[in-house]
Amino acid sequence: VDGKAIEGATITLSGTTNATTKSDKEGNFVFKPISYGDYQLSIKATGFKDYIDTAFVVRLGKVNKVFVGLEG
Repeated sequence: VDGKAIEGATITLSGTTNATTKSDKEGNFVFKPISYGDYQLSIKATGFKDYIDTAFVVRLGKVNKVFVGLEG
């Protein structure tokens, strides 16, 4: 919503490991532990167009920061 964080968005990671979580009030989310490898990352929130990244890569010992703008 005008560049603001979306609380409660559903974030799903599919690939080597499958996991789902929700974003917090600042729009942050964490998956752990996650195996390194290639994934699909999807983000869904009511009133917004779904976001899908089919080439999301998790590297061993690295933190991935994702900045996504969802379209309303």
